[in-house]
Amino acid sequence: MSERITHSLPFWIFLFWGVDLLFLSRVPLLRWVVDPLLLLLIFLGFRLPSGRFLWAIGMGLGFLRDLGTGSLLGGFACTFGLIGWILNSTRHLVEREDPLVQGIVAGILSGASGILFGGLLTLADPAVAWNRWVLWTLPVAMGVNGICAAWGFPRLQRILR
Repeated sequence: MSERITHSLPFWIFLFWGVDLLFLSRVPLLRWVVDPLLLLLIFLGFRLPSGRFLWAIGMGLGFLRDLGTGSLLGGFACTFGLIGWILNSTRHLVEREDPLVQGIVAGILSGASGILFGGLLTLADPAVAWNRWVLWTLPVAMGVNGICAAWGFPRLQRILR
């Protein structure tokens, strides 16, 4: 019975959300650079046989991230939905089984997510603007998320078999 629960998608979604909400919220610097829900979305983009509703899964994961951050409600949902749509649209352009390619794509998509969310946030609130912190946090987040994806996606795939 427990093996069946651990192989289900809702279990993994709530596990990653719990890590984001309970562990990463205690370490703000780590939360700026690691996004487990985005990594789960990218993992699903590589592993699902059809990415038809990947944008909807992305919006759901983004909504969970919105609930945990307290920032602009719907900002991460829109951003993750767009990342899911990009993943589905570009499925045929990348080698989906190579962990190095997965890490590079995850790094690029995490950078795109940061830029999209920042742009959406600055459009929604005129008092918010880009600052010098984005010059070092965005490349660090891209590198850390890429390394986490290259290292973690093959292991997660072995667990889910």
